[in-house]
Amino acid sequence: MLTTWWLTYLARAGLSPAGIIDLARPHILLAGKCRDTFISLKKTCRKLGVSFWQYLIDRHGMGEQIIPPLQNIIAERATLFAPNY
Repeated sequence: MLTTWWLTYLARAGLSPAGIIDLARPHILLAGKCRDTFISLKKTCRKLGVSFWQYLIDRHGMGEQIIPPLQNIIAERATLFAPNY
């Protein structure tokens, strides 16, 4: 628990105690970024019609490597919709 003098120091410095506590726990920030990355990856797979779990298995070398990288799928579909672009 933060003591009163520390809270006074933070207030005078214009800092929030919540921000200081978050800096002391970087693993929480990393977990949030990891979660956001996987959510974004899952949404992209869904939009492209690719199985998210199968894609993860293929990327980690445990599958048959039949799914190409997502960037290749996106580039291929982009040329279908905008061939002169």
